[in-house]
Amino acid sequence: VHERAVVIQRGRRADELLDCHIVYVSSSESSRIPGIVAEFKAKPTLLVGDDPDFLNRGGMIHFRIKQGRMGFAVHLDTVRSAGLTVRSRMLDSASEVVMTKGRPKP
Repeated sequence: VHERAVVIQRGRRADELLDCHIVYVSSSESSRIPGIVAEFKAKPTLLVGDDPDFLNRGGMIHFRIKQGRMGFAVHLDTVRSAGLTVRSRMLDSASEVVMTKGRPKP
């Protein structure tokens, strides 16, 4: 992507993935989400997942299927607290943007 290699890496423990830019957390890891989020707290790593409560548990982007279509929600405060930004074009495509600080998406 943009002349950079994309490498997919699997890990059983969060500490094996600390050098990753994006980490996908499967809903099968639901019980471990708080610990995974804590491992990446001080890192600029985008945490994405499909657990229904992912955003409330510290995740940044939640992928979901609604009415047979793939969509996503973004917790903008969590993204920003990691020092990351999300382009407005992506936010416009989100089915939901969660913000507790500032104003929510209209």
